[in-house]
This record gives sequence, structure tokens and C-alpha cells, in this order.
Amino acid sequence: MSNFAPGPTSFERFGSCMAMAKVNKFGKKKKAWDLALKQLEKEAVANGIFEWKEFTIDDKKYRKRMGICRDCNKYKHLTPDHLIKRSQGGGHRPDNIEWICKPCHDLRDNKGDPMNKKPPKKSDGMKSWKVSHPCKECGNWSVGLLCPKCGKISL
Repeated sequence: MSNFAPGPTSFERFGSCMAMAKVNKFGKKKKAWDLALKQLEKEAVANGIFEWKEFTIDDKKYRKRMGICRDCNKYKHLTPDHLIKRSQGGGHRPDNIEWICKPCHDLRDNKGDPMNKKPPKKSDGMKSWKVSHPCKECGNWSVGLLCPKCGKISL
């Protein structure tokens, strides 16, 4: 049996530092979004997109963004939707945000924008191997990556 008294070991301190580093990293993004959201909400209220509805449950005050959803045209609680996701280069600018209800937001995210509200993705056109071209080996015209005549790569 050991006489070692458990206490804050370096491993525990290292573990808590790691946890704090993760929380701080997440916190920066959250703080940036919270600041942007406050500004977006002010602009949306000023433009008449939604209004605040305040209510109380168990002595706690809450408020919701109530307005007309842009997709289903129903009066509901609205959530912000990024037209171009932040991971794809979109930001928190007002022209990149649409205020829609949660069910419509879920439809857009899960079904890839069924109402075609988001801008189309940029494409580089046809891939070179999908266009009709002569095979570099035998000269036979091919549409695919492999030549149907010689069986080799046609580009």
C-alpha cells in the first residue's frame, strides 16, 4: 500500500489545461457569433423581419423572434440561416443570412435546400475526361477516362 496522498497531479493539471484550451477555442467562435447575432437581430427588427415576443415560465423571462418565415410564409419563431456556410467562405453579413423557422431550416440543411433559396455552387465546368476527346494511345474518340478500343487511359 502506498502512502501517496492523491492531489492535483501534473496529469490532472495537464488534463484541465487541455480542457480549458478546448473551451477557450470554442468560446472565441461563440463570442464572435453572439456579437454578430446581436447586430443581425437589431437590423432585422429595424427592417421589420421579426418582432420580439416576451413570455414568462416559472418566473424566468424568455423572448422569441417571431415573424413570417421566408420559406413557408407562416408566423413562427425564426432562426438565422447562413445561405453560404461559414466553412464555405460565407460570413455573418446580413446579405448572407435569411430568417426562417426551425422546420424549414432543418429541411434546408438535411435536404440540400429543396426550395432553391441558396445560391448555386460554383462549378469548374465539365471535367476534361467527360468531354469527347481522342485517345492519346490509339487516336480513337472517347468520352470516358478509359478508351473503349485499347483499354488504356485516354488522356
